[in-house]
Amino acid sequence: MDRTVEAAKAQVESGKAKLDYSNSNLERVRKMFQTKTATQDEMERAQLDQIQANVEYQQSMLIERATEAIQAATALLPTAVQQYMDRKGLTHDVLKMQLAEAEVRLKQAERDRHRGEIRSPIDGVVLERAISDERQLTAGTPLLKIGRLEDLEVEADILSQDVVNVKEKDPVEISGPAVGRTPAHGIVKRVYPAGFTKVSSLGVEQQRVRVVISINKEDLDRLRKDRDLGVDYRVRVRVITADKNDALVAPRSALFRGGDGQWQLFVVRNGRAQLQAVKTGLMNDETVEIASGIQPSDMVVLAPETSLKDGVRVKPIERVRTAARQTSDGD
Repeated sequence: MDRTVEAAKAQVESGKAKLDYSNSNLERVRKMFQTKTATQDEMERAQLDQIQANVEYQQSMLIERATEAIQAATALLPTAVQQYMDRKGLTHDVLKMQLAEAEVRLKQAERDRHRGEIRSPIDGVVLERAISDERQLTAGTPLLKIGRLEDLEVEADILSQDVVNVKEKDPVEISGPAVGRTPAHGIVKRVYPAGFTKVSSLGVEQQRVRVVISINKEDLDRLRKDRDLGVDYRVRVRVITADKNDALVAPRSALFRGGDGQWQLFVVRNGRAQLQAVKTGLMNDETVEIASGIQPSDMVVLAPETSLKDGVRVKPIERVRTAARQTSDGD
């Protein structure tokens, strides 16, 4: 473009020289025509050359201005392109910032949506629905109780003086109306480290400890199928802490403490009740192992009254003997 402008300027200089020559030649021919030394044809040719040179000179000047304008526009083109690129770059930065802001708003919306969803940690059934209608609630308010009936366990409250003998993995018998005639079996899964005070049905405050019992899978499947056993059902449990075969046992109700604190009972001999001190072994709520003091053939008074005295005549009724087993019962 610069060389084109230079060529246009050279063309203008050439046209200016031709115009100056045509003007001077026309003046000279005009003077000669006045003195009759030049013909009419020479006069007209000189005028035509002057007009043609003037036209060419004007065209050259127009071309020079046009090329200069194009040169100026060409010189401004990189600046215009750079400004255009800068504007596009600014728009890109703005769009990039808007994209980042939109992504932040999207994450906030997804977080709020996730906060509005409550996902259960397990696949189970709804045991209890605490809230049924829409309302404002504080954080931590229980909405549902969800459980897996396949993981159903028993929580038993056992007297603190009995629970000291209970260990993890001790066998357990589970009975009661909710279980039916065939008892279920399980093992001790956990013994809580702290006890609590509980008022019994007779209004007596008792110190008890909570024990968690795992039900055998076969028994649990049977209870769920046949008995439809569920949550918060009442059962009775018997934790077997020790057992012994072929033991000499007596009914628990037959024993009582003597004045010296030793266990005693009444043995029926020759039709009379005789007071006999005994040494005990394993013991539960129903039976007691008799380590010494009586013989397997002896008969005892099942539930002696306080008025019963040594040597009083009685009429014996024999009871069937059972194996001794020490247990801890709980609800």
